[in-house]
Amino acid sequence: MTPEREETPPVPAAASEPGSAPGYLPRLLSAAAYVSLLASDRTLERFGLNRNSFGVLERLASEAATEGVLAEATGQPPAAVQRDLADLRSSGYALPDESGAWSVTDAGRRAIECAHLASAEASLDKEDSRELRQALHSLIASLRLERPDGESRP
Repeated sequence: MTPEREETPPVPAAASEPGSAPGYLPRLLSAAAYVSLLASDRTLERFGLNRNSFGVLERLASEAATEGVLAEATGQPPAAVQRDLADLRSSGYALPDESGAWSVTDAGRRAIECAHLASAEASLDKEDSRELRQALHSLIASLRLERPDGESRP
């Protein structure tokens, strides 16, 4: 009679180990989102804008507004809106009228349009995003390490 050999169950990969989909996929997707955000920031920088000033400029494109209305609409502190408006004015993107209401200039409208076009070129659409996820899954699967006994990890 042969003694039964006790099988050792496979050791699941820890979330912090290379090749572990549950731990690495969210990190890879987070990194992809961060890279996309950086690309968006760089796109805006080409036009002398940042996310906050671009938000103010887009708000002004819909209708003229005072500093107070802009601060409330964008959720920024009044001092930040004042800085953004000063930057927009120096770039020629926005100007105040005699009543204190700010409006976007033709140059500002062109900057918004160009920033949207440049951002669209740099961003992923839904199909690209789906393909990226599939590629990341394949990458993670290919990174699975072999156990010392020569078997593959699950």
